[in-house]
Amino acid sequence: MSNALEDEDLSATRAALDMEARFLITDPGEKVALLTPAPGRAPAVDQPIAERRAKRGRGSLLDVLEQLPASIPASPSGEILDELRSGRM
Repeated sequence: MSNALEDEDLSATRAALDMEARFLITDPGEKVALLTPAPGRAPAVDQPIAERRAKRGRGSLLDVLEQLPASIPASPSGEILDELRSGRM
């Protein structure tokens, strides 16, 4: 059995990259590289991350939402719309 990727494997990997997939390359458990779509092909949100101008978020937004109170006090939307229409805001 060969360690080289077969043509079928490369075609499947290319198709996955076209769908914006990412692949973590490891060498017996050690992270070696990250295979991502080429610049210009990746979604716009990933460009600052690729250029090291931003970091990918961590954690889950659902965990944050669970920590919020059940009801956040606010004016009913009808009142806010009335204020906007009358120019009071």
